[in-house]
Amino acid sequence: MGFRLRFRLRLRVSQLHGSVLLLLLMLLAGVAQAQQAPRTRTDPTEAAALNAVFAKLGQTAQSSWNISGDPCTGAATDGTAIDGNPNFNPAIKCVCTDQNNTVCHITMLKIHAVEAAGQIPEELRNLTRLTSLDLGQNILTGPVPSFIGELTDMQSMTFRINSLSGPIPKEIGNLTKLIKLDLGLNNFNGSLPSEIGNLDKLQELYIDSAGLSGPLPSSLSKLTSMNILWASDNDFTGQMPDYIGSWNLTDLRFQGNSFQGPLPVTLSNLVQLTSLRIGDIENGSSSSLTFISNMTSLSTLILRNCRISDNLASINFSNFASLTFLDLSFNNITGQVPQALLGLNLLKFLFLGNNSLSGSLPSSKGPSLTTLDFSYNQLSGNFPSWASQKNLQLNLVANNFVVDASNNSILPSGLGCLQRNTPCFLGSPQSASFAVNCEFGFEDTQSWKSLGRRAFDIYVQGERKEQNFDIRKSAGGKSYTAVKKQYTVSVTKNFFEVHLFWAGKGTCCIPTQGYYGPTISALSLTPNFPPTKRRKLSLEQQELYSIVGRPNVFSYGELRSATENFSSRNLLGEGGYGSVYKGKLTDGRLYGCCLEGNKPLLVYEYMENGSLDKALFGTSELNLKWPTRFEICLGIARDFGLAKLYDDKKTHVSTKVAGTFGYLAPEYAMREDKIYIFEWAWELYENNNPLGIVDPKLTEFNEEEVLRAIHVALVCTQGSPHQRPSMSRVVSMLTGDMEVTEAVMKPSYISEWQIKGGNTSFMNSNVGGESSSVSGPTSQQASSAFLSSIIPEGR
Repeated sequence: MGFRLRFRLRLRVSQLHGSVLLLLLMLLAGVAQAQQAPRTRTDPTEAAALNAVFAKLGQTAQSSWNISGDPCTGAATDGTAIDGNPNFNPAIKCVCTDQNNTVCHITMLKIHAVEAAGQIPEELRNLTRLTSLDLGQNILTGPVPSFIGELTDMQSMTFRINSLSGPIPKEIGNLTKLIKLDLGLNNFNGSLPSEIGNLDKLQELYIDSAGLSGPLPSSLSKLTSMNILWASDNDFTGQMPDYIGSWNLTDLRFQGNSFQGPLPVTLSNLVQLTSLRIGDIENGSSSSLTFISNMTSLSTLILRNCRISDNLASINFSNFASLTFLDLSFNNITGQVPQALLGLNLLKFLFLGNNSLSGSLPSSKGPSLTTLDFSYNQLSGNFPSWASQKNLQLNLVANNFVVDASNNSILPSGLGCLQRNTPCFLGSPQSASFAVNCEFGFEDTQSWKSLGRRAFDIYVQGERKEQNFDIRKSAGGKSYTAVKKQYTVSVTKNFFEVHLFWAGKGTCCIPTQGYYGPTISALSLTPNFPPTKRRKLSLEQQELYSIVGRPNVFSYGELRSATENFSSRNLLGEGGYGSVYKGKLTDGRLYGCCLEGNKPLLVYEYMENGSLDKALFGTSELNLKWPTRFEICLGIARDFGLAKLYDDKKTHVSTKVAGTFGYLAPEYAMREDKIYIFEWAWELYENNNPLGIVDPKLTEFNEEEVLRAIHVALVCTQGSPHQRPSMSRVVSMLTGDMEVTEAVMKPSYISEWQIKGGNTSFMNSNVGGESSSVSGPTSQQASSAFLSSIIPEGR
């Protein structure tokens, strides 16, 4: 029994030794294999070239892929995406399959929007395995070198948004594997090389705002794989080539060139287009709209200033269900605006200005359509109900619309004067100068964001004064340097018209996509003769400005919007000067005025605690101390500043006076058969007890300020309005900046009223009790009695 047991133990020991031995052998084999595995590294020529490129462009390799000093490691060889990844920039990608997986080659290089400056480094030619190169949105200068044609593996190459110059090298035609080429937004010159026609695999070509000129080469007809062509804002000439109609385009941009009409009929073959932008064809024959009939996949259609003569009825717009943006402005398009066009569900922007459209506008529109321009047509009739919708940008000037009481409440103020054949400007001129200031959008910085360009034509009184005017170029490349352009023009019928016409020129995508830059920095008009008439309100405005400074000036449209079209639910009350509405201004301004038309409007702060008279004489629990009351006096003097005046020569005072008691001229505040505050104040003043008028609630007050306020008030009640100080002087006297030196006399209208039967003395009334010479608590009791019994009836 023991023998068998020992045998089994020995067997297990031997098995254990065998397992350990096997494990050791496996480990040794693994180590040997690891020692024999080839070590990968970047091709030394390419590594040196990459380091030189980075050094010359002021860049450093990122630690996420430059592990142990070797470029093709880390993120450069794993699955990290390079396109559209801002966290991987500058960036490279490598392929490590050469020489039995031991040598890595750099296949992708991105140095994008990092303010890289200087010329394209010569060492770039040694990166011969590149399939993708992105040097876009930097400030590179100099030419695109001819050696670029040596990088024959290239499939995608972009130099977009730089300051590269010179001609485009014909050697680019050697890159026959190219699928995408982007040379846009640079300063090249010359024509597009015919060798680009060799790139028969090319699907995307971006040469917008590139500085190119001349006709498009016929060799481009071989580019039948083209999907996207952006060629706006150059100086391409001749007719737009017919061969474009044989391409498989989905996006075509041809604005801002010098092409001649007509548009090629072969464009009708491009039924796959989702975006078509053609514009600014100044010469040649006209075209019709019918070529777009089958382009029903369009989302964006711009045919601006294309010499199109047609009727909108020639197109069945109900088939264009994907259309979101339509611009047919500055053509000779006739007919009515179709209901099918305005009813498109996805349409957001519609520009039909400067055509020959007629008839009335459709009665309804689609839910997405919020920007509409129908200016400079022959449209007529009343405005549709949708014209009053909120958040609608609607341009209706220079038409024949009916503007009357039935619709003027929903229209911008002054629109009636901007229709054709308007009588508004036939009278005497209302002003003799004009000025506009605008913000400049391209700043002077060492950044690609400063490379934007803006060009436009300037028309004055219908005559073109400047073509392709680049204000920044005229200023020597500076953004804040004045450039003056002066023109002498005739002004007829008191009407002056300036158009800043954008003819497709300028960059589209700096500093953001779709940004075309500012129009102009300033515009002013000055007569070359002495004005014969000053504005009616100028003196009153000068008086107002001397009191409160130049106020905020609101447009009537702003106030109409703030009050929800002067809704009845926002009506606070009726005053002598009109209705008072509650409103909310979006920009936070609290006070100002509107001077449009013949009904100026006043804007002031909304007081949640109610009116001042209720705080002083009503049931309000507010306890207004003297400093608060004094500030209120100053505020009223500054903000109201106007009072209705009474002719002192007249003997009759109307009992139907419009105005708020306390803000009226003193003669309007009289009440038949009642004691009123002016008579009482004058008796206290004449009896050397002016402080007797002080509210007994005021236990503490600045006696000097109170006496000054009383004296100023009495000066303001002088019999003749011409003896009363201006409101600017009132403010100065109240604040102590000017001495109250005027001698005061009891106004004649008080004595006349007393002679005609009014109460002759507060002291003889049943309210007074004591003589006015009595001081101390008795005088305050009299004051309290007077205020409580008389003022409530006279508010």
